[in-house]
Amino acid sequence: MKDSGHAHSEVLLGILKGREERAFVQHMFLRLVHGVNAAVQIALNVPGVPKRICGDDEAIMKARDLLIASLGCTPAFSSSLRNGAGVAVLLAFGGSDPVSVKTEAVRIEDGLRWGRALDIDVLTEGGAISRERLGIPHRACIICGNDAKECAKLGAHPYAELRERIAMLVREASQSPEEFSPPLSSRSDKSSR
Repeated sequence: MKDSGHAHSEVLLGILKGREERAFVQHMFLRLVHGVNAAVQIALNVPGVPKRICGDDEAIMKARDLLIASLGCTPAFSSSLRNGAGVAVLLAFGGSDPVSVKTEAVRIEDGLRWGRALDIDVLTEGGAISRERLGIPHRACIICGNDAKECAKLGAHPYAELRERIAMLVREASQSPEEFSPPLSSRSDKSSR
């Protein structure tokens, strides 16, 4: 029987290897595929471990389909990864404005009732396009509504509570219609804290 310290190390190693695999695919898309100017990673914000939760595949695929439909173009390449870091879909777009892609990604994250569970990153040769670059406030905490980065930095909420909230949102993804409500332009003040 493995001791808990060794098992914990193996889990962390699996997460790190999973993140490296994602970064490798992003690198391949951006640097080795002619014409690709934006790599998109769609994953879930799953605090703690394990990084997989029930319904994660379905939620991510639904978000992928919504993003592709809202952009009105088909990605040049697509890859799905399932590893220690969880599930992710990576898309490569050529000829799209990366800022417009990020704007649509934020609209999906903020406009779906279950969108807070999503983490949609848009990367270019110059790095990730942030919400701040677009003049959009940080995301709100799913528990208290304050700045999510500050709550995470402070450890303001137990992982079990955060995981349960994410799991509830992912369950909602399978039950909700594919429509945005509210749109990005009409977010409440609470979500912009």
